Amino acid sequence: MFWEFNEITEFFSDNKNMKMLSLGKWGLEKESLRITKDGELALTPHPAVFGDKTVNPFITTDFSESQVEMITPALNSIEEADDFLKYLHSVVERGIGDELLWPLSMPGILPDEEIIPSALFNNSPEGREKEIYRSGLALRYGKRMQMISGIHYNFSFSNEFWELIHQRFAPETEMRSFINDSYFALARNFLRFRWILLYLFGASPSTADKSHEDDEFRCNDIPDISNSRNRASQYATNLRMSSFGYDGGDHDMHSVSFNSMEDYLRDLRILLSTKSIKYSRYGIFQNGRQIQLNDNLLQSENEFYSPIRFKRINGVGDTNFGRLEKSGVEYIELRIFDLNPFFVTGISREQMYFVHLFILFCLFEKSNPLNGVEMSISDMNAQLTATIGRDPELSLNDMSGSFTIEKRGEEILDKLAVIAEFLDEVKGETNYMESVDSAREAIINNELLPSSWITREMKNCNESHNEFGLRRAVKNRYYFCIDEFIAAGSDVNIPVKPLQVS
Repeated sequence: MFWEFNEITEFFSDNKNMKMLSLGKWGLEKESLRITKDGELALTPHPAVFGDKTVNPFITTDFSESQVEMITPALNSIEEADDFLKYLHSVVERGIGDELLWPLSMPGILPDEEIIPSALFNNSPEGREKEIYRSGLALRYGKRMQMISGIHYNFSFSNEFWELIHQRFAPETEMRSFINDSYFALARNFLRFRWILLYLFGASPSTADKSHEDDEFRCNDIPDISNSRNRASQYATNLRMSSFGYDGGDHDMHSVSFNSMEDYLRDLRILLSTKSIKYSRYGIFQNGRQIQLNDNLLQSENEFYSPIRFKRINGVGDTNFGRLEKSGVEYIELRIFDLNPFFVTGISREQMYFVHLFILFCLFEKSNPLNGVEMSISDMNAQLTATIGRDPELSLNDMSGSFTIEKRGEEILDKLAVIAEFLDEVKGETNYMESVDSAREAIINNELLPSSWITREMKNCNESHNEFGLRRAVKNRYYFCIDEFIAAGSDVNIPVKPLQVS
């Protein structure tokens, strides 16, 4: 790496440099299942009012026809990204008729596997490829796993930012190599320390009461906390990012290096070109119909379910892999965030401020290469935090030994506070430091975590996972469509200011 934490923060303490910390591009991608008023998965087609899902850049589907995906453009501030996502939400809520948006990452009650509808696209080559890809995902992982939803947080630093630190710390290094190396250093630290984000923002401590009780989700291994209808771990924070959620599939045994662009692309190329014994058994065609793009470990790079991915803006007729190889990293995609049911869009501005600080911390902190042993330790820390993160006896590990979430968390937050002071001074606000202060309180008292709030509210209301999610879905619908509730004479009492959409 080109710097030490104290060295680069001292550099940014200069007012001339400090303002560069606030520059960047933010984007959000949010997946939500459509459900009926009874809480069941909506089996209706993607609403025609949103247009052709292949070409609509803002409202499309993810895996399923029942799974809406809202995508903001790259915007100049957290506030703009948050506002745009709220706008998309208002459009979607009004466009789905009497259906609702499921507010949790882990699905509610799902129908039988064969009934869950994969997304359908137009008859263009691109549309056909998208359908075959989803058919392959269903074969490889099952449709239920694909119904797990979340939020992707996209971020890129500004050119001015890169030019400033390049000139100060590594002027002899070619600019594109410098940017690539810096993003990869950031990613290694993100993988090392992602446990604190899973702990602070995990909002999937439970799964559905009946439809997930099978080998795929192994919910019978999770102890009950309230009643027989609710399957939840006593200490879980983020089941979505655990072995109870997304499964890496047949390529788990193959690691992808984050030590350099060359290593990363080499290892991805292996996954994209190596046949899988397991997936080969399915075949490529079945009854004259293509059922997966290929029988390799990865059908395409989109199947690489990493907590962080490197991206470039789409080009015509080119893959992200090819764009990275040709032009380098343009932005990062963080993929570990649950939908928080207590916020109408699934994410709060305070969380977005904190994640921005965390990104800067990961860039500023010393970042040695990650070997296989340390990667395994980092993965285990994430798994433990996701499944039993609220256990007061939990210890995590790094290459120097064991530590508690509270002790190491405080050390990380001290460094985030340094950066927060800079950003708040630039913006003339206190949003960043407030996000750090909230995190400190939650580190000390885990009853303040979203996972604790969800667990406690379900228990107090004697609700199943499905009942809790349905109640929150109705509240969110009220926020965006208050005029409809008033017209219907609804007596739902929700103390929130409704969003005004022009």
